[in-house]
Amino acid sequence: MNGLKPLNPELHSESDIYVKDKTLYKIFNGEGYKPRELSSYLRKKEKKIEIISELKNFPHVIFPQDKLFKINGKIKLFCGYSMDYLDSSITLKEASHYLDIKVFIQLLSRISITLKKIHRRGEGIVIANLSFFNILVSEIESTLDYFFIDLDGALIGKDLKEDRIALLTKEYSSYRNVRLKINRNFDRLTFLLYFLESVFEKSIIEVSMYEYDEMSERVNILRDLRNLIIELKKNEGTVPSVPYLHEVIGSLNKTLKKVG
Repeated sequence: MNGLKPLNPELHSESDIYVKDKTLYKIFNGEGYKPRELSSYLRKKEKKIEIISELKNFPHVIFPQDKLFKINGKIKLFCGYSMDYLDSSITLKEASHYLDIKVFIQLLSRISITLKKIHRRGEGIVIANLSFFNILVSEIESTLDYFFIDLDGALIGKDLKEDRIALLTKEYSSYRNVRLKINRNFDRLTFLLYFLESVFEKSIIEVSMYEYDEMSERVNILRDLRNLIIELKKNEGTVPSVPYLHEVIGSLNKTLKKVG
């Protein structure tokens, strides 16, 4: 642990994050698990990281590199992993506070395209704990770049059971009084909820349609999303299918070109 510096401890509960030079170390701390449960949990994490690591060299994704172990007598126990650290990066959530709204939406469109590619990779991946805190943004040669991180919580193939899901989506599920199915639509819904939360600085559940329409005068994409938002704000019934955000943005851009 010599030379390791704790990183944003307030953002993490199930793990402790450390950084040294250009490497980040994620160590699972076992919070909330009994000893027997923790052993099973760590075995599942180790297996998942092995599968995720096979998808290396995927653009805009920072994958686990080396597994970390702690020694208990003669037993070597898995406890975490290392990955590349971008010391000049900030979270997408932080970036949303200072980027011009048009630049922010353009960036989200690119990120949404990558999300769709991740969904189509290999056996099919659902990130599940997707959030704007788990996407890093950095400026490389005057161009904004982005990277998905924390894919150790992703669900793969048939393993689509609730594990660790995004906070906003968990709150929305409670509001809707329905158990959300963990699938690609779940990730698209989560991405949309975080976009709306960034625009309004509060959950869409707390936003009145008057506030929504007023904001739509400044953020054009909200107009195209209005009917969907009305459905999402209902507190009962089946959750509707949510498009990838870049598809909505692309459709809006085509409409604006025709008008222009």
